Amino acid sequence: RITFLHQPENEWKMGRWWSVCAGWIAPIMTAIMILWWMAQSIAWFPDDWWDPSNLDGLATVVLQTVLLLALLLVTNRSVARSIKRKYFNGKDFPEIPEEYR
Repeated sequence: RITFLHQPENEWKMGRWWSVCAGWIAPIMTAIMILWWMAQSIAWFPDDWWDPSNLDGLATVVLQTVLLLALLLVTNRSVARSIKRKYFNGKDFPEIPEEYR
């Protein structure tokens, strides 16, 4: 947060509140909502919530999520390898071109 967000070009100053919201509050609220929806989905379809052919069931969403995450992981690795040495060295913030200042 300090290295990348607190640049002279940035108008917004992100304090400790941002780290708490992004690191704790948002993930906890997301997990609560997902768990609540999973429980509701099982209650809506108690006999076949595990069946992937049920388009409204929990198993379909879980299967699609796993497939999407696998696809995104493969895509992310290939893109990261292709730009690794061009833009970001892992330590320094890249220079902002003059036309964007």
